[in-house]
Amino acid sequence: MGFKNENNFLRGVKKESIKSMKNTKFYFSHDYEAASDPKIICMLSDYGGLGYGLYWRIIELLHKETLNILPRNKFLFLALAKQMLVEEDKVKAFIDDCIKKYELFGENEQGFFSERVFTNLKKMEENNLQISNVRKKIGRIGGLKSGVIRRKCAWVIFLT
Repeated sequence: MGFKNENNFLRGVKKESIKSMKNTKFYFSHDYEAASDPKIICMLSDYGGLGYGLYWRIIELLHKETLNILPRNKFLFLALAKQMLVEEDKVKAFIDDCIKKYELFGENEQGFFSERVFTNLKKMEENNLQISNVRKKIGRIGGLKSGVIRRKCAWVIFLT
């Protein structure tokens, strides 16, 4: 199973929404059964707990990036190696395997990305839109009720 083009995941997601979500989100959805994913199981068989930790750290970093794409360069490898207390060449090999062997990440000319991150962003945008619509409706109802109360008070004041 190959990766879909990352633009397919962003289709319909407004750039303003992505930018505003970057400023407000501090969490993302984490599958409680991610370790049951066959691709993750294969990765775990080769990299163990270190691989699982690296994978989720990379997912966290991808969520924080503006376009949700990380560059494949020595600075990223070194930073991850320092954070995860592992050799830089192991980080590079892990990312290469996650792209080519396990298909957990995709890549393009800008770097690498995850379908999971794009899916999470779409779900978050949909949830934020639903919440916003509910708040608008509640605000409108509250405004209408407030207007009714003000009119009643005005009549009471006028009559007294």
